[in-house]
Formats: sequence, C-alpha cells, structure tokens
Amino acid sequence: RQLHYMAKAELFKNKLIGGFLKSLGAFPIARGTGGAEGIQTAIRLLEDEEVVCMFPEGTRSKTGEPLRPKSGVALVARLTEAPVLPCSVYWEGKLGFRRKIVIRYGELIPYEAMGLTESSSARELRNATQLLFGKVLESIEVSKNEY
Repeated sequence: RQLHYMAKAELFKNKLIGGFLKSLGAFPIARGTGGAEGIQTAIRLLEDEEVVCMFPEGTRSKTGEPLRPKSGVALVARLTEAPVLPCSVYWEGKLGFRRKIVIRYGELIPYEAMGLTESSSARELRNATQLLFGKVLESIEVSKNEY
C-alpha cells in the first residue's frame, strides 16, 4: 500500500522537489500553525483506508537524541479511531555519508488502548502521546541493545 507522509510545507515551495515528494506520497503540513490542513488531509486519507506516516517530534533530531513529541498522532487517532503502529527510524555508527539507517516497528496499538474518548481532554491527548512515543522509544532501546 502507498504510504502517505506529512512533510513540512516549505519543502513543497520548489515545484520540482514538491512534485517529487508528492509522487512519494508526501503531503504538506504547515508547522507552527497547528497544521489544520495537514491534519484534515491525514484524516481524509485514514477514512479512505490509506496509511499515514507521522513523525511525532515534528522534525529531525540533529543529535539523534529523541525530541519532545507533539500531540498530532494522538489527535488524528482520536478523530479517526485509527490504530497506531509505532516505528523508529535512526542511524547507527558515526555520522557521515554512509551510515546505517535502522527502521524498527513495534506492536500495533489499538485505538481502545490509547485511553482516548470522543471528548478527550488535553490531558488525555498528552497521556496518549506519551504512551505512543514511549512505544517508539522502546523499539529504539531494544534495537540498540541487540547490537
């Protein structure tokens, strides 16, 4: 199935790069504005039974250390009742052109296990965000301990 990725809107300003990203399934999200249009696109895709990939930190970590997660994943899950498949993407070894990229998938988290309700409070969204991001971090620790 085609994967659909959220990507910062600035990447789509160049028509050539934007077209390439769209061909890979990416769609723009405006950072720092709440990203309502990007969230609506994610909801529409999930309602159409598509797969949406979201990076909970909202940006790449330049050091490889996890950043503070944002609540977008939990919000989209609440609005669609979609399950979440935690996934970690990180590099191993020293920084450079040819570093090993590792992708690790966790167990699928059903919507019911996230503790969200139709009228979820900000606290419930934060708790669900911590639960989901905790599963991502667990997969990184498992991966690093295997080597």
